[in-house]
Amino acid sequence: MKKTVLLLGTLMVVGGLTFSSCSKSTKEEATETAESAKQDMKDAANAAEETLDNVATDIKQGANEAVSDVKDAANEAGAKIDEKISKLNAAAKKEYDAIEKDLKKVDEDIKNATAEKKAELQKAKERLEKRKKEILG
Repeated sequence: MKKTVLLLGTLMVVGGLTFSSCSKSTKEEATETAESAKQDMKDAANAAEETLDNVATDIKQGANEAVSDVKDAANEAGAKIDEKISKLNAAAKKEYDAIEKDLKKVDEDIKNATAEKKAELQKAKERLEKRKKEILG
């Protein structure tokens, strides 16, 4: 019986030591796992921050390019409008000069025309003067 008690006592001591050492290693592994998870979270946060910075930079560059494109398009459209206005002004000036010439001719013809012809020429003169006012705006 003494041997059995001694054997049981020895087994209990060895078992207790085994469980306590197992708890230490489990605690160490848990601590390592927690530290590893903490480091992984920091790494993921840093990666997310870097990605957000890259996205923000890309958005800013895209916006700047869009603004530049809009400015270029507006300048191009402005140049085309100026060109068309210049052509219109040249055409309007040409038409205005032609009307002035026709008015002078009508005035000379009125001086030498008969009464019937003067009425026709006067109507033509009025149409020319109306068109002249339209051109001048």
